[in-house]
Order: sequence, then structure tokens, then C-alpha cells
Amino acid sequence: MTEPNAGMPEFSRPLRVDRLPTDAVERSISAKDGECQSLARRLGLEAIHALSADLTVKLSLATGIVRVRGRFEARVSQYCVVSLESFESSVSEDIDLSLAAVPADIHVDIVDIDPLSDEDPEPLDGNILDIGEIVAQHLSLALDPHPRKPGVEPPETTSMVDRNAEDDDEKPNPFAALARLKDRQH
Repeated sequence: MTEPNAGMPEFSRPLRVDRLPTDAVERSISAKDGECQSLARRLGLEAIHALSADLTVKLSLATGIVRVRGRFEARVSQYCVVSLESFESSVSEDIDLSLAAVPADIHVDIVDIDPLSDEDPEPLDGNILDIGEIVAQHLSLALDPHPRKPGVEPPETTSMVDRNAEDDDEKPNPFAALARLKDRQH
């Protein structure tokens, strides 16, 4: 197993934008064991058992927009926030990403950004599109930030409002003495 180079993403599958054909490019990618281990460390997971994606990449020369669409699937082990036990889960999600790519050697008539669009294209820094890193980032965002093992319920707690109400019943009201003094003066 080889570790990724320093500064390189753990799951790197680079495509040169200037070499993309005018037709859509189909790519099926899967992470190797070493890549899964390194990416699991980065994402704070116990393990990534499998990570794969089927993607379509399309560059529009007219607009300079690279569109990445597809779906990723992963099988991961993570720790339950309640019991701290390890458990395995599946994560999958669609990917639909637009990137503004305007390398120096690609002539673009206009960069077309739809002002009514919900999402502006992200800038693509340089001439390399790393579809592996795109998948890794989408996996990171799709993970439950508070994973709970199926069947494990959080411990019962009382809310602060309930605790304050209980405390009010047990403690004397400090303003009751002031109210009694006020009543004596009248």
C-alpha cells in the first residue's frame, strides 16, 4: 500500500480540462485500500470499506463551465455518539456540480452565469479537475455529524426549563422577602 504524496488528496483522480473532449466523459472510479485508510483518517472515521462513483464530466467550450454529475456510494464504519460503539453504514448521494473553468489555452466566447440559478459555478483553480477529491468532499458532507448506531437511544435528559422549574419549587424565591417588606411599609 502506498500513501498519497504530501499535499495530494487521498483519493485523487485528476482530469486535464484542456484535454476533455467536446462530448461527455464517463468515469467509474473506486478507492483502493490505502486511499480508503488515508481518507478515513482525514474524515475522522474508523474505516472506509468501499468508495466508488459513476460520473459524467462535460465541458462546455461556449461557456467555460465544467459539469460533473453522477452518484457515489460508500460503506463506512464510524463511532456512535451515544454508545461510542463502532457500527457500519452505507452512504450514497447524487453529485451535480458546476465549475467555471477558463484555462489559458481554452478559448471561451463568454462565461455564462445564470443570475436566476440557485448555484453559481465554483471556480476551478488551474487546468486540473480532480473528480476523486470531488467525491471525497461529497462523502464528507453526506456523513451524519452525530452518527448513532441503529437501535441506540440517547440517554433521557431533562431540559433546562424543566430543571429550572424543579429548582424553583425547592428554593425559596429571593424576591419573596422584598415583597413582604414592601407589604409592611404600606
